[in-house]
Amino acid sequence: MYQKKGTVMWLEYALNRDREYVSITEVPRGRSDLYCPYCQGELIAKKGKVKAHHFAHAGETCNYVQNTESVQLPMYKQFNLNRHLQKSIT
Repeated sequence: MYQKKGTVMWLEYALNRDREYVSITEVPRGRSDLYCPYCQGELIAKKGKVKAHHFAHAGETCNYVQNTESVQLPMYKQFNLNRHLQKSIT
């Protein structure tokens, strides 16, 4: 769901309007119609050459992302981890 480096949490997945998870690998860089799975805030796809590709909040980072110490995946009926893992393999 995310990578934590020091005190920074990098979101690897976002939600689309149908509340399905979308990987950072599936979108071009820049603004998107994707949302934070924790606060539903608008996200930007960051795909530079130095840091790992990730989603960032368009505005302020939500409290959950700033303060979390453990992975807690939001549960949605539509989320299928195997499907997303399979997409990244193929």
